[in-house]
Amino acid sequence: MEDRGNRYLIVGAGVSGLAAARHFMSRGIPFDVVDRNPGPGGLWDWRVPGNGMYQSAHFISSKNRTAFPGFPMPESYPDFPSNEQVLAYLGDFARRHNLVGSIEFEREVRWMEPAGGPGDGWRVILDRQEERRYRGVVLAIGHFWDPVYPEIPGHFNGPCLHSAHYKTRNLFAGKRVLIVGLGNSACDIACDAVQAGAASVTVSARSGAWIVPKYMMGEPADGAGGKWTGRLPERLRHWLNGLALRLLAPRPERFGLPAPQHAFHERIPVVNTLFLYYIGHGRIDTRPGIAALDGRRICFTDQSEMAADVLVYCTGYRVSFPFLDRAHLNPQGSLPGFHLHVFHPERDDLFLIGIHEQASGGWSMHDAQARMVAHYLALLDRESEAIGRVRAALPKLHRQVRQVSERLFQRGGANFAIQVEEQIYKKALSHLQALLHAAAPRPDSEPLQARLRPAAEPSPNSGIM
Repeated sequence: MEDRGNRYLIVGAGVSGLAAARHFMSRGIPFDVVDRNPGPGGLWDWRVPGNGMYQSAHFISSKNRTAFPGFPMPESYPDFPSNEQVLAYLGDFARRHNLVGSIEFEREVRWMEPAGGPGDGWRVILDRQEERRYRGVVLAIGHFWDPVYPEIPGHFNGPCLHSAHYKTRNLFAGKRVLIVGLGNSACDIACDAVQAGAASVTVSARSGAWIVPKYMMGEPADGAGGKWTGRLPERLRHWLNGLALRLLAPRPERFGLPAPQHAFHERIPVVNTLFLYYIGHGRIDTRPGIAALDGRRICFTDQSEMAADVLVYCTGYRVSFPFLDRAHLNPQGSLPGFHLHVFHPERDDLFLIGIHEQASGGWSMHDAQARMVAHYLALLDRESEAIGRVRAALPKLHRQVRQVSERLFQRGGANFAIQVEEQIYKKALSHLQALLHAAAPRPDSEPLQARLRPAAEPSPNSGIM
């Protein structure tokens, strides 16, 4: 086993992994990065099998609200860049920050476990049966790659796939297509099928979703409301955003879709301009949930039936780390039990970045998590009092963030426990930053709030600590 006990391993070279590498490098923390893809960018390379990205995919958030702090996307990019443009941007980010030389591409972690007792690091087994020991590990592999399939009686006798494996619209031409689900991928793929010349396109949805056009009031929808509501208290802000949606966007049930049973802020909305347009023009049909499968015949819960040639499940993903015994993740149900979804409650050598869900804030949230971990590790061996203060503060901060999530998002889906309210989460990170900077301020460091978008300050009525 090769001993790299003075180094940290970052698993993943997508958005979260690149953010971690950037801040580890700026702090002088030795690290390696491994990624199974042929280049930087993570899931944004649609050619990689099983990563949930497809050829037609574009941002659902606007470029200015998503880009890394201090590294804007090119002016030549449209408001909603394509996956190819996003992949090129992430490659430019990696090269600009001299990260490529620290990344081992086309490598996979097969297994990892503690190398011994506390402080002994992690034993990591890579492909090619290579073993290494690292001081610590940062898991930055995301959670949009391990697909969830619904349990439906019967069997479909035809091409059947999950959106995790969908790549191009070629399989739809002249076919009767059934899409199962009503998330962003489902609506994108349904529109793909229409544009591919499918004989018919049907979407089956058990539950409703709020559907937002990409532009509202002449601007990208993710920035249209923030100018006026960003400084308001959390409850009022969410109420006003929901009111704006009801005034400016049509009700989903008018198009034969289930009525949403959750408030607008409780689940990440569908952002798509074409989906309702195609329903309104008779190009997409809607059905309720599936009751049973019988060859090419589909039976729905309202007793209706249809025949289909292609079935695509767009039914979500689970948070998964197949190379790690979940006991090491302090499991809380099916999810890792990390403070603020970043810090292990007992270990100083295992961290998560980018495992949370958010309705806004873009990649600045991933960047802030990475910056916090790097700052924490930079002080780990020489500022025990500061580390102790952070450790003491984490449980309370996590409870407060979790309580807000439970109140706001509990009707929003299975993963509500990892969904965070942007402004509350920012304040928690800012509190941690203050504790770390009190120990060793850096003259070149700027306040965390200045690096987190949107620029509006959190409301004083939604306090943390």
